[in-house]
Amino acid sequence: MKPVVLNTGSRNEQYEGLTVLHKPLIEICALPLTSTIREQYDWLIFTSKNAVQLFFKYYPDVTFDKVAAIGIKTSQALQKLNIHVDFIPTRYQQEHFIDEMGELFHHKTICLPISKKARTNMYDTLKNIATVDRIELYEPRPNEENVKCVHQFILDNKADWLMFLSPSAVQAYFSRYTITESVRVIAIGQVTSNALNHFNIDHIISEKETMQHMFETITKLNKGRY
Repeated sequence: MKPVVLNTGSRNEQYEGLTVLHKPLIEICALPLTSTIREQYDWLIFTSKNAVQLFFKYYPDVTFDKVAAIGIKTSQALQKLNIHVDFIPTRYQQEHFIDEMGELFHHKTICLPISKKARTNMYDTLKNIATVDRIELYEPRPNEENVKCVHQFILDNKADWLMFLSPSAVQAYFSRYTITESVRVIAIGQVTSNALNHFNIDHIISEKETMQHMFETITKLNKGRY
């Protein structure tokens, strides 16, 4: 019997050998447009696919010289728009971006389209070396119906794994419910792991910060058990 995995992230992906049920715990709500955005930037920096999609929808006339991105999905979203990505860190977290960026952004004008609830590490670092406009494009909000649905699956012992891909999803679930030992929890990376630690939830961390690596990690840990 295949392990049943509850994917609480935004993307619906499947993986051979697993029964993956997509129950996104977060909805993306666009925020009002801002009048403080400039006409031209040296760099645009994107940290999520959502930011890419909303930015070019609402600010199509902004011009720029170069683009940086965090994560494969973010980079792919840009490539679909025929936008070349000039810089991407080797691992997909703000901390690695900061460690690897060198002097690329010194004394540049930068637009940072981002979630209202995004961590401030990158902005706090960049504002000391560049002119940075932090544009809040959207706000993540709990999908209450899916939160309840996920909890019912766990109560009914119909899930083996619970996947978390963001601190927002962790907050959406564990601010309302807890879990039993019948389900195992996996985090996509250290930031999401930190959010789980806040609620004292036992979990493991994916070997790398992608959904496919989460599936691979689950498969490795389940060998011989099913």
